[in-house]
Amino acid sequence: TLGCVVQRKNILPKYPPSTPRPVLLVSVLFLVALGAMVLYGIATGGDANIALWQARPYLYFIWVALLTAVIVRNRRELVHTVGILVSAAIFKATQIFWIFIFQAGNEFGEWREIIGHEDSLFIVGAISLAASLAILRSDNIAIRILFLCTPILFLGLIFNLRRAGYVALLLSAVLAVFIFRHHGRAVLKIAVPVLLLLCAYTAIFWNSDTSLAIPLQKIKSVVFAIPGTADAGSNLYRVTETANLLQTILNYPFGRGFGHPFEIFIELPDVSHIVPHWQYFPHNVYLGLWAFMGFGGLFLFFLLLSILLAHAGQNLRSERDGVLQSINFFILSCLASAIV
Repeated sequence: TLGCVVQRKNILPKYPPSTPRPVLLVSVLFLVALGAMVLYGIATGGDANIALWQARPYLYFIWVALLTAVIVRNRRELVHTVGILVSAAIFKATQIFWIFIFQAGNEFGEWREIIGHEDSLFIVGAISLAASLAILRSDNIAIRILFLCTPILFLGLIFNLRRAGYVALLLSAVLAVFIFRHHGRAVLKIAVPVLLLLCAYTAIFWNSDTSLAIPLQKIKSVVFAIPGTADAGSNLYRVTETANLLQTILNYPFGRGFGHPFEIFIELPDVSHIVPHWQYFPHNVYLGLWAFMGFGGLFLFFLLLSILLAHAGQNLRSERDGVLQSINFFILSCLASAIV
């Protein structure tokens, strides 16, 4: 990291580090607030190891964001960077497909999901990249390979049974229709067959309990899960957790500090066999950040995400290169999906 930041300007003066000032300023302010709440949490009796573990993902997020702006200097390097991410998503989708076909015997068993939420989100990002490249009629060997891998990405997304992935795909589709509305004919060529297929699938399997209907039932469970099912229990857990977090926020309006658990006012089941120290890692990341860092920390985090989205949107509107437009849509899709 130090080598890239310090030496790049001397070795390659043509491509100096260029982090946008608003991104740098808000990132530094957020890191200062993050460090302060880690120290405050430890000073007020919080667990030091857990405090560092809680702060870790936010530190990595800022670190990678700033480092990327320093390392990636031109179109070729940007394309290669996104190619690495998309290749990883294709590998994960292939992994899901392999496990389902060869280890689970083509059946949805007692298990609910194969790998994590974030894997489904990156798979959706790769699908969004492929869709935008098709809409903008971009073409080369790498893009054709991505198009060939798109069915694997869709199958991986479906078989992973992550509701977050299905919601992310819907959100990305809405974004694509809005952003690429000036490419109406190309959008319709992709959207109409997909919508007809989805409508037919929904009509046939809406009330079915067969294996083919399980992905649809997972989507339905986001809004109305059947009582007694694992999805209904998951929804209830999140509602109860939210109530506990809101009460913790009321009791500690300036933040409790890292290293402390959120307070339990309504009993929650012990899920430590799945998530060790679950009291420190709530499902609702935003309310959790508010409870541990106060409203100031939450505001800075949302402000940074907003600036990143604004930059991607601005680049998407001003760019004329179809591949770079698609990469900016990939960024928008991944960030928006992760936020939602």
